[in-house]
Formats: sequence, structure tokens, C-alpha cells
Amino acid sequence: MAPGADFSLFSSLRYDPGLLQSPENASVSCAPGTPSPFYMLRYHRDRMLLAAEYFQWDSAALRLAGDAGLERLNQELEAEVMNWFAPNSAPDSQSLKIRTLLTSAGGLTIELSPVPPVPLGNLFPATLTPPHAPSLPPWHLFLDTLPTAPSPFTSYKTTSRDMYTDARSRAGILSFQSTAETILVNPSGELMEGSVTSVYFFRDGKWVTPSVASGGQIGTTRRWLIEQRYCIEGTVEAESLQDGEMCWISNGLRGLTLCKFISNREAHSENTPSKGN
Repeated sequence: MAPGADFSLFSSLRYDPGLLQSPENASVSCAPGTPSPFYMLRYHRDRMLLAAEYFQWDSAALRLAGDAGLERLNQELEAEVMNWFAPNSAPDSQSLKIRTLLTSAGGLTIELSPVPPVPLGNLFPATLTPPHAPSLPPWHLFLDTLPTAPSPFTSYKTTSRDMYTDARSRAGILSFQSTAETILVNPSGELMEGSVTSVYFFRDGKWVTPSVASGGQIGTTRRWLIEQRYCIEGTVEAESLQDGEMCWISNGLRGLTLCKFISNREAHSENTPSKGN
């Protein structure tokens, strides 16, 4: 696709000073083994680079490519974080959402906003346990009522997101602060992904995340979980979902969150207490 496209690539990741104590995060940082407050930065760079290469955005791909591209991105994020906190607070005082937007010409925009704390175990779990009764109320997970056709805009993360916005609207999810998520399904009846998350279901004694062949994205936390062999890729049919079953969702801001699938979305209320986005 030629430069001058009317959309951008983007990735949202977490800045969290607690990650400096995580050897798991250090292994996927700018320099492997070096502590970093940016959650899985290398994987976020890889995902954006893969998208830039797919769309044939040569200038954007060049900006991100290789160790030099990753180090440049790390330095730009560090500078933006320091500017955010200066001069009134220290960079170890708060976690942030970082949204990086990349144009076809290679222009990079970085947006920052505060996010609530999450336990380090949510970002890098020691294991994924079989479904169990949660100690805290789980999020609610719904199935979209209309199919979504797979396309490059479902396979790669871009600002062209009408299909996700429409799915959230059909589910009655009115805010990104809501503790609810909806799953997109392709015309063949296969689950793709959540509107802002990857999804995981317990099938035949294993956690299974929908294959990218079904039309969803290569999520960053999802990639880590597959590499750790905590889950596998596979086809997950929408008709296999059971009302009340427990499952997991993940993204680059919160790590993993426990969910409960609700077949009747009318029973869900937007008054559910918020846990933040």
C-alpha cells in the first residue's frame, strides 16, 4: 500500500516502574537482560515493524528496523516519559499508558495517560491455571452478534478500527473503563479476538488462543504466553462457548484478566464497578 494512507499503525503498551524488578520483562526489553519499565517493548516494536512491512511503508519500517530502530524507539519513549513527569513528580511514582502511532512516512507520535496499578503477576504470570472460581468479580465477555470479515485491518493494529468500535457498540460496552469485552467472530463461525484484547479458552486440558488464520492479531502478551507454552494456537468455534465458562483476556496495558463468558448480554449492566483500562 502506497505512502499517504489515511490511517496509522499503533501499539499501546504499559510504562510501569515495577517492571524494573522483572527478569521476564528484561528478556523482552530494548537490550535483552537489561531492566526496563516498558512492558514487552521489543514485542511491540516487532508487531509495528511487521505491519509496516506488510503495508510496504518503507520509511516507517526503516525507522523501526534492527537494534538501532529499537534503541531509537526506547530513547524516544524515555524522553516522553521524563517530560510527562517533570518537574513535579518522579518517574517511579505512577504507571502510564503509552500509545505510539506511526505514519506511512515514518512519523511517530507518542501519547501518554495515567493507568491504574496492576500486580506484576498479571503482566508475567507464573502459569495459567485451569478455570476456577475467582476471588474477585471477573470481567464479562460477550460474543459479537454479527460476523466480521478478516482483513489486513484485523490482522494488523491500525487506527482503522470501525469493526471493533461497532462490535463494542452492539455489546453495549460504552466506555473503555467498562469491565466487559466482546469477541469478534468471522463468517465461518471462528473466534478471532476481543475488541481490545487477545482471548484464551480452556479446551481439552489446554489453554487455546484463536489462530491468526481466523483473522485476529498477534498480541504481544499472547506471543509471550505461546512462547512460554502456557497456551497454544488453534481454531475456536463460537458454538463451543458455554455460558458461564471462565477464560482469560490479555493486552499490552493490563496483562492478563480473568473473564466469564455471558451468552445473554442483556443481563450485563454498564454499572459494573470499573477496574480501569
